[in-house]
Amino acid sequence: VYSPSYIQGFDISLDWWNIELENTITTFSGNAILNSCFVDGLTNFCSLITRKPDGSIEDLLSVQNNIGSTEVEGYDLTLNYRLPETAYGTFSFTLDSAYISKYEEDLDGDGVRGEVSEGGNQVGEYGPIWRLRSTLATRWEYADFGATWNVRFYSGLDEDCQSYVDYGYSFLCSDPDRIVDDEDGTPIAAAENHIGATTYHDVSGYWKTPWNGRITLGVNNVLEKEPPRSVATFANRFDPEYDVPGRFYYARYTQRF
Repeated sequence: VYSPSYIQGFDISLDWWNIELENTITTFSGNAILNSCFVDGLTNFCSLITRKPDGSIEDLLSVQNNIGSTEVEGYDLTLNYRLPETAYGTFSFTLDSAYISKYEEDLDGDGVRGEVSEGGNQVGEYGPIWRLRSTLATRWEYADFGATWNVRFYSGLDEDCQSYVDYGYSFLCSDPDRIVDDEDGTPIAAAENHIGATTYHDVSGYWKTPWNGRITLGVNNVLEKEPPRSVATFANRFDPEYDVPGRFYYARYTQRF
């Protein structure tokens, strides 16, 4: 943590982290299983698919699976700034950001992470694995009252869209003609769909009671931001990691003893 003497009330902290996990336990969606088998040629995923005599899919087993390993790397940044007290109360600001620079997996257990057939560096890809998530909090406090305005930011994502191109639905993809090279340098089709960045606004206010209680009223997603549509989710809707559509009202009571 760095608190410069020439800026009173300001401090900054920056952390770097790297996590390597062997024999990772994870769950794959139906879409991911099908793409890993038919598009990427990973045979261990094909064993999760059962076909009818006519060749159509009868059953798809989406359970927890062991993969070779996972490596995740990134940075956490926090900025705090508290202004001097005024006749109208005290104002403070906090910015919390998490930046992921690497997310690689070894799906086939060959000891090599991040191969093209395994998604490469999946940062910014649908998972969702956001490259950047940030929250900016603006707070006001005066006597027994206070209020907070939070701005939550999710960076954009790219999701696999090749299966839609293969079946004639390329209009659902933002980049249907994308080509990448596999491990051998052979060009392969790898259509993608881009999910734009999303920002939510939340507001809340509280009153500290004389009996050491606190009453809080708030609204999340006050501007009613719709979650971005995703072609990789069930029924082409939205990923549940995003807020559900519409505002969310809440009331909370906290008692200290």
